[in-house]
Amino acid sequence: METYLKTLFGFIGITDIKVFKSQGTMVPQLKETNLSKVIAEIEELV
Repeated sequence: METYLKTLFGFIGITDIKVFKSQGTMVPQLKETNLSKVIAEIEELV
């Protein structure tokens, strides 16, 4: 999906793209921890 979206956005001129991957969100024991990590990554960038 990442490659498809990068190609699509590139076609319309958006090429500076940062991808954040959040895995394990369907596993209740891992959901909060993994989401917290991704949110922290996003906040570092902003």
